[in-house]
Amino acid sequence: MSRLLGFCVSLVLIVVVINHPAFAHDKKGHYAVLGHGTESCGTFIEAANEGQYQNNWKKWNGFYFWTVGYLSGYNRYVEGLHNIIANTDMRGCMAFVEQYCRDNPLKDYDSAVNALIKEIEKSRNGES
Repeated sequence: MSRLLGFCVSLVLIVVVINHPAFAHDKKGHYAVLGHGTESCGTFIEAANEGQYQNNWKKWNGFYFWTVGYLSGYNRYVEGLHNIIANTDMRGCMAFVEQYCRDNPLKDYDSAVNALIKEIEKSRNGES
């Protein structure tokens, strides 16, 4: 009888763990940011200016690919979402991020991409 009880308890725990949503942040909403997300918006603007005025896109490309990865991760982990940028393209996303960073050079790049996601989510939900 105790083996059956142990099996049932194990089965219930497995079902609970499998069906529990996974979040990558703590209870206060904090999470670790890595790579270009830790850079300031000012650093991103410097990279954008180097690309535009000196035709040197190497630094900007790092931010671009970080953004693509971030948005892909968002698509993966937000339930019911297939493509966060379905109604725009990466040029539109990067233009939004660049304007955000020009307006907020002291913020980090992660904040700019999160502002982009919030803006897109507002549009998807019919908010202005």
